[in-house]
Amino acid sequence: MLFADQVGDRPVRVRLLGDDILVIRDGDAIRAMDNRCPHRGVPLSYGNKQFPGTISCVYHGWTFDLENGELKAAITDGPTSPICGKVVQPVYPVQVRLGMVWIFVGDGEEPPPIDDQLPEELVDNPAALGVRIQPRAGNWRFACENGYDEGHAKYLHRTALWRLFKAMPVWNTTKIVKRGRWIY
Repeated sequence: MLFADQVGDRPVRVRLLGDDILVIRDGDAIRAMDNRCPHRGVPLSYGNKQFPGTISCVYHGWTFDLENGELKAAITDGPTSPICGKVVQPVYPVQVRLGMVWIFVGDGEEPPPIDDQLPEELVDNPAALGVRIQPRAGNWRFACENGYDEGHAKYLHRTALWRLFKAMPVWNTTKIVKRGRWIY
């Protein structure tokens, strides 16, 4: 999981569905592209932003446009390099929702609308996210599940100060109800 406030001007490497992806902030936008430089295979996340809106490979200075992946410069070849404009690095659509970075790595030209895939409770109530999910917590679904998983509080947090003054039953029964497109 990657939170938007963890992404800055320095590249961050993430592994998503077996793919190494570079994530970096480009002005107000967050960009994602394949992390392997097509020239010699060096991770682009070792590189840096030599020019606005680009990422340059640390090995030979191949410089890619962060928005469309086009090779803009091959620094070691000089300004008249014939390779420029002929190489395109794969980029991934990125959206930020609920303070998290969502990267589409699926097939097709257009990613499906992300808001249709997020639980309504999170989208409609952003305050719920700030309380439950902390950076590096793992999959957001686990954190959301804790909202209705009373069992973990009774066991994991049994020695917490707030539990010492709050009586809790040892076990409970949970009722699952289908509402809309989700089961609760």
